[in-house]
Amino acid sequence: MLRNGRRRYDPASKQRPVEAYLQPGVSLAGLALQHGVNANLLRKWVAKRQHQNGMASRRRGRRLRQTLFRFARRRRRQLDLLAQSRFARRSDPVQGG
Repeated sequence: MLRNGRRRYDPASKQRPVEAYLQPGVSLAGLALQHGVNANLLRKWVAKRQHQNGMASRRRGRRLRQTLFRFARRRRRQLDLLAQSRFARRSDPVQGG
């Protein structure tokens, strides 16, 4: 452990849990507990390894962006409809607006 409280892991101790995680049917959280590492840190190591090996595809990133864009567009429509309905209720003379 360093003086600032952070830990340093040698490459071999990083490689063991990453290799184990890449096997099918392995739980990342369980593996992190087993090796005494934070699950988010192990996830970061796995992502770095996949990126280095070219396993992280651009197509997956593109699909994710498209999904997020669709979600944002749908949410914006919902909020617009909600705002319109609230405005309509306020300006309706029957409702007392």
